Amino acid sequence: MTTTHDTVPVPAGTAADDWQPDNWRVVFSPRRSIPGREDINVALTAVQFADGRIDDGSEFEPPQVYVDHPDGLTAAQARSLAGLLIEAAETLDGWTGTPSWRAMSDRLTPEQSRHLAAVERLALDNADNPVMRGTAGETLDALPDEARTYADANPRPGLLREDFRLRKVPAGWRIAQRVGSGWELLSDVYQSRADANLFIARAVEDEPPFM
Repeated sequence: MTTTHDTVPVPAGTAADDWQPDNWRVVFSPRRSIPGREDINVALTAVQFADGRIDDGSEFEPPQVYVDHPDGLTAAQARSLAGLLIEAAETLDGWTGTPSWRAMSDRLTPEQSRHLAAVERLALDNADNPVMRGTAGETLDALPDEARTYADANPRPGLLREDFRLRKVPAGWRIAQRVGSGWELLSDVYQSRADANLFIARAVEDEPPFM
């Protein structure tokens, strides 16, 4: 009899087939189409285990992107399809914990980001070519390391006062720090607003404000 695991969540936005006797199942995404062409679409599938992990290819197969389209694309349609494929690849990276070079985009210069995006597009264009498929896959796999090399070599921008916010809590004051496009609440609790502001001043290497 097939074992069920009702508490195991599927990746966001996906559905799942029934559990198999040896405790795995296939999860799959809805098909996504490009504007104006419902016959050109992209879908994702992966194998999920009873502990919630997504197979990275070490047991059955890595997550897969399936493309369904007839022959013949305009330049605009090809670019739209490439955009869908990039989004799909990043979604699969998130399922397996594989880093994407775009996760470091805030530490790259515009020129570096454009270069990596151009290399990625070229590799995706060659992915369906039997002769170039292997090289294209190696190029895509190497992009996160190339982005990390760029990011580590770039000067890190200094912190600004605008990167911090104070929040009053019952025990005192806590500090939220800007992280990417969101805010992360730091763990320390300060007894006074002055103590919290002093921490911020030291973090931004600034003189403490008059308090």
